[in-house]
Amino acid sequence: MQVLFPLTGFFDDSKKMRDQKSETCSSVWKEIFVPGAHADIGGGYLEGPQSVYISTDFVNIDDLHDYISDIRNAKTDTEGNKIWNALLSGYQIEKRGIFSQAYVCRDKVYSDLSKVYGKLMMEETHKVASVFSTDTDIYFGTDYNRHILLNRFSAKLNEYVKDLSADRKPVYDFSWLADYTHISANFGLYNDSSEQKTEWEVNAEFINNGLNVSSSTSDQNSHIRLSAELHLPEDNFVTDFLYGTSVPNNDIWIRSIVKAPAKAGFNEMNK
Repeated sequence: MQVLFPLTGFFDDSKKMRDQKSETCSSVWKEIFVPGAHADIGGGYLEGPQSVYISTDFVNIDDLHDYISDIRNAKTDTEGNKIWNALLSGYQIEKRGIFSQAYVCRDKVYSDLSKVYGKLMMEETHKVASVFSTDTDIYFGTDYNRHILLNRFSAKLNEYVKDLSADRKPVYDFSWLADYTHISANFGLYNDSSEQKTEWEVNAEFINNGLNVSSSTSDQNSHIRLSAELHLPEDNFVTDFLYGTSVPNNDIWIRSIVKAPAKAGFNEMNK
């Protein structure tokens, strides 16, 4: 499970996830890696609760605790800050017969982090040419009296991006950032908590989790490796639909949401 990874990179060594820039007489390329998962960066999540499974089924409960502990303690950013420790601190175990599964329930995850990044990218673009409306509140308005730490983070990030000077780089404090970070790599919604939520909250969770892409891949060798690492069944059909997973995968980007043949899907839509 990782928070920081590029779909594409500007530079040959982008996989190292180090902030860098390149300047020519006609252009400036900047690439930075920031906290957040999926739509926390690009936008699209709704503010609301999140209750998701964070593991598949385990027979040995001690192995399950070790699995979560490894994630919380081993995954860090380039400065060594633990990414998942705070985010998974309130995890619980659901027992069903001989199987155990870990889950996290959070009453609210804010959707304002993407506004910080969206506004930053727009302002960087406008340094070259005015492309978008200058009324940033229309798209990126946030009540910073309600989100004081986010306001400070935004200001520090804006200063840092000017020249990517190391002494200006914000410290990514994942303890408070957890309130703004969704668990996009999960193993399906935890449904037992839905009775305590409003209809709007339930719908928001379905929409948010629907933004995450399933883990199916046509690369069988990589899929077997990934399944072994994450304790997944070997059959990727079972993985995606029995568990409803959106598992992390930094190596493979060939994914599919629709499993039925294209012609059958088209015929079904026309019935």
